[in-house]
Amino acid sequence: MGVWHCVVAAALTAASSTSPRVYSPTWPSDPGMIQNREALVRQWRQKGPVAIQSMIGVACSGVGSAAKDKRSIPFLLRQDLDLVHAAEDELARQGVAAVAPLLAYLRTEGTSGCGHHPASALAASLNSHSHLLARVLCGLRDDAPGAARAYQSLAEALRPKDAKGALLQEGVLAALEEWKLRKDSCVPPQGLARVILSPTRPLAETGLTLLAIGGLGPGAASLSKELVALLDDPKPRSDRPDIVRVLGRLGEVGEHTLEGIRSLLKRAEPGEQKDLLDAIATLGPGAKPLLPALIALAQAEVDAFQGTKASGPPSRNDRILEDLSSLVPLLAALGAANAPDALPPLKKALEVVRFPSPSTRRMILGIGQLGPAARELAGELRQVLANERLNFDAREAAADALDCIGAPWSAKDAALLTPKEVEPCTLERIRPEGCGRRYTPLPGNPARVSPCLVIQCRYPRLTLGQVSTTGSVDRTSADTLVSWRAFQLRECYLRALEAEPALAGVSEVGLSLDEGAGVQSAKVTGTQSQDLNRCLEDRLRSWKFAPAQGIGPSKVDFTVTWEPSAIYDGSPE
Repeated sequence: MGVWHCVVAAALTAASSTSPRVYSPTWPSDPGMIQNREALVRQWRQKGPVAIQSMIGVACSGVGSAAKDKRSIPFLLRQDLDLVHAAEDELARQGVAAVAPLLAYLRTEGTSGCGHHPASALAASLNSHSHLLARVLCGLRDDAPGAARAYQSLAEALRPKDAKGALLQEGVLAALEEWKLRKDSCVPPQGLARVILSPTRPLAETGLTLLAIGGLGPGAASLSKELVALLDDPKPRSDRPDIVRVLGRLGEVGEHTLEGIRSLLKRAEPGEQKDLLDAIATLGPGAKPLLPALIALAQAEVDAFQGTKASGPPSRNDRILEDLSSLVPLLAALGAANAPDALPPLKKALEVVRFPSPSTRRMILGIGQLGPAARELAGELRQVLANERLNFDAREAAADALDCIGAPWSAKDAALLTPKEVEPCTLERIRPEGCGRRYTPLPGNPARVSPCLVIQCRYPRLTLGQVSTTGSVDRTSADTLVSWRAFQLRECYLRALEAEPALAGVSEVGLSLDEGAGVQSAKVTGTQSQDLNRCLEDRLRSWKFAPAQGIGPSKVDFTVTWEPSAIYDGSPE
């Protein structure tokens, strides 16, 4: 621990052409040591960066001495920490003048203190004091004395030439990212934006660079053209959603930015756009001109699902539904209710809800946000309401959406929501003046309100346990397929309840797969109902999983918990 404070103290110094006077420390337990240290603090505050070299001498020499007697280390650390805090305050007061010396010391001498590995020493220094550099940069102004030298030092730090330079680059970028937390009191100068976009360094070579640019806010608005150019980069990029988010932080969304995002949407592959759509939502009302491109994407998404629903892998369909769960609420928030070409793809989107997925609830609630303009979708919503294969959350969302679009609600609808095998649901309208918003609206949209209805039902419920796999099958895809096909397991349970209304318990499922990832044998144990076990085994033998790289025998195991009369209370969130 003593070494750490030696490194911290070294990191806080500034380079100087004057040879420092190194203080010769006394033994840490000497009562006079405290007075000597207080004198050092006063001296350092009076003479500035030059005198801090004395503190480094005290820290490093003291560590060497204290290592002989571990009982003295806590005392030494407590005293050194006082000096560190004093150094932080003084460097922050120096502001712009401290930027270049601080970076210069970190790049050179700050990596060789007290005989420790240079890379680890620098990493410890930067990890502990990126907040200090953020404080120093807070006072940066283009016309401030020393600003030119500070910019030059920052540009050099952002051009790593070796492993040590890469660590320094990360420290500087972390400090710039932290600056966004202080943006209320710090106005980023144009010079700093130009440093980040140095022509000798590729833009966005790390995620931290994008975060740093976003932290600058409108002060970096001049970078928007360069960022938009990255959206058209022919190379594969996983950071395009992050680039869109950063563009939203730079201020008003201009036509050049919108055109870049339109071009990106035209090339979008269905089932891969959830992150991008969530990023577009952060643009707020400024994204409204993108509505036609988003409607076209919705059509492409549902067409892709229609083409794969019978034979395509469940994971592809799940990804498309995830896209729609972000896309439909976004369309509603941007005013798709007034776009006549928006309803046909949304009608098809409700048709694909015949297949259970965790993403369907948010998509259905998004359709409800279209309001009375979507009343012609009431028939499709009632089909969702009547689909017992879906989980209750999705069907309850359809009930809420019906209320949102102004469709008449009747006892017949309540009967659709309730499976024939269980007691009818009870409904209570708690917000007669408006409908529910169960997603976070875009900036500038009405505030979130409670749902219109509280629905309480008793219904049979199954809960899937964690899926485990061995062999060549992928666990994530196996988990997806088990969730996707859970409605088949529920059908077996409903049939078993007719003979045994109180049937409950936990079933353990073991599947052996052949080399093509099809179920070769299925074994279900754990309940007293042989009829349930046989039904489950018959259904499970028709399943086929997606094999990972390499083909060979595999196993899939999971559990299912059965409850005959669970209570669901759809109370306001």
